[in-house]
Amino acid sequence: MAILYLSWVSSPKLGSIGLMPRWLAEWSDASRNDTFRTAIPFVALGMFSGLFFDLKNKSKKWWVISLILNGLIVFLAEAGQLLRPHRVFDFKDIIWGLIGSVLGLYIAYLVMVFKHYKN
Repeated sequence: MAILYLSWVSSPKLGSIGLMPRWLAEWSDASRNDTFRTAIPFVALGMFSGLFFDLKNKSKKWWVISLILNGLIVFLAEAGQLLRPHRVFDFKDIIWGLIGSVLGLYIAYLVMVFKHYKN
């Protein structure tokens, strides 16, 4: 839900929201990070979903389903920006969101492999 909220606030400058530490808001509001910052919450979402699937002993198909659902979330977040003032739909944000999801799932997979290897 935080991903959708931050994607749909009227201003793309997250420092104006006041929910983040100042250093993070300054980093995210820098123009060079406009699209890249989209990947960050999706890395976390991918990691959490992958680790959840490992804890619940879900099959590999759930990892693919998670990637598809994360893709739908990033698309929904971007599509919602069409309805918000000062926001712009950007396909690069969708790509960065998918990259973040894949990276997060990969990190979770590595944790899972290491955990099973250690046991």
